[in-house]
Amino acid sequence: MTGIKHAVGAVGALTLLAGCGSSFDDESAANIEKASITDMKAIEAVHMEGDISQSGSEIGLDLSLNTDGDCTGTISRGDSGSAEVVTLDGTSWFKPDEEFWKAQAGPQAEQIISVVGDNWVQLPDGDESFASFCDLDGLLDQIDNDQDEPSKKGETEDVDGQEAIKLTREKKDGGTTTVWVAMEDPHHFLKVEQEGGDSPGSFTFSEFDQDASIEAPAEDEAITVEELQQQAQQ
Repeated sequence: MTGIKHAVGAVGALTLLAGCGSSFDDESAANIEKASITDMKAIEAVHMEGDISQSGSEIGLDLSLNTDGDCTGTISRGDSGSAEVVTLDGTSWFKPDEEFWKAQAGPQAEQIISVVGDNWVQLPDGDESFASFCDLDGLLDQIDNDQDEPSKKGETEDVDGQEAIKLTREKKDGGTTTVWVAMEDPHHFLKVEQEGGDSPGSFTFSEFDQDASIEAPAEDEAITVEELQQQAQQ
C-alpha cells in the first residue's frame, strides 16, 4: 500500500506556483506549472479517484481527504475485494467485503466474516495503515520536490467537462508523468497519469475544498482488532 503514496507522489513530478490571467493557455509550461502549484497548495480538501499498478496488482482508490490527515472512501485491490475506510483524528476504521477477507484471511476468513458481520473494524491507536492515502499535506508537499526534466506543453483537452492544458514530463529514472491543469482559475490539476516506472497509474482530482463530511462509525457499529482476534479464536 505504501507504493500508492509514492505513485501519487509522481503527481509532484509535475506541478507548480502563481496565477496567470485570461490567456492561460498561451503561457509557457513553466508558468502553467507555477500557477497550478500555487492553487493546489492552497486547497484543504479534495476528492481523488484512480488506480495504480504495484507488483502486478491493481490498487484502486476512491477517497475524499483533507489536510488534517482525515479521509473517507473505498480502497480496492484487483479481484481481491475492497474495503470502505475512514480515518479521523488519528483513528482508522475499515469495513472489508467478503472477497477481501477471503483473499487476506485464508482459512480463517469465514470465521472472521461471521464475527465482524456488517461492522467496522477499528485499528489500534498509532496504526498508520491508511496514513499514506489520507495525507493530503504530504501529497501537496511532494509537489515542491525538485523536478527531473522541463515539462512540455500539449494541447487543451476536456477532462470531465472542464478544459485543461496537458503537460508532460519525462523522468530521468524512466517513465512519463502527465498532468492536466484546469484552464479556469483556480488552476487545479484535474488528472495525473504516470506511465512506466515502478508504479504506473492514473488519478483524477475533483470536489476541491468541498466538505467531505467525514464521520466516525458509531460505537455499536465497530469492533476493535483486539476484540476480533479474541472472538475469532473462540
